[in-house]
Amino acid sequence: MNKLEIGWNKSIFSIYQGEYRELRIDGEFTVNLVSKMYQEDDFFRGLVPAYSGWLSHKEEEQWVFERLLPQNNAICPILICPDDQDFSCTVVVVEIIKKPESILWKRIGRVFHNHNHDNTHMLGETIAWRGKNINKEFELIEYESIINRLKAARNEN
Repeated sequence: MNKLEIGWNKSIFSIYQGEYRELRIDGEFTVNLVSKMYQEDDFFRGLVPAYSGWLSHKEEEQWVFERLLPQNNAICPILICPDDQDFSCTVVVVEIIKKPESILWKRIGRVFHNHNHDNTHMLGETIAWRGKNINKEFELIEYESIINRLKAARNEN
């Protein structure tokens, strides 16, 4: 099983001050994991978590948390562009598979929009999955605890 934890990270862009919570998998921030997958495009290093207060609409962030803790399988946005603060620009998603005793982050992809929108129900209309599956698997109880702590921290703000 992989280890999931919450860490504090900062944007690589100096115009964004302050730290924010970000998930770490086996000690590595999700943005770094994704950046390694998209090495040909340095832009990915500047993406920020969709679950840490960057989204401009609370309903969208709530929707992200519903997908991070799915009842069944889900495709969940994990990284977004800090400039737009919605789903209209660059969005990186993870395919989440819920198993009886674990959660599997199966693969990572980038959303390509057919038109400009911010409707969460249309998110994922075209996903370009990146390379091989990442297959990061977490113990269900530990995963739920981490995501619930992350959500509680957001609700305090």
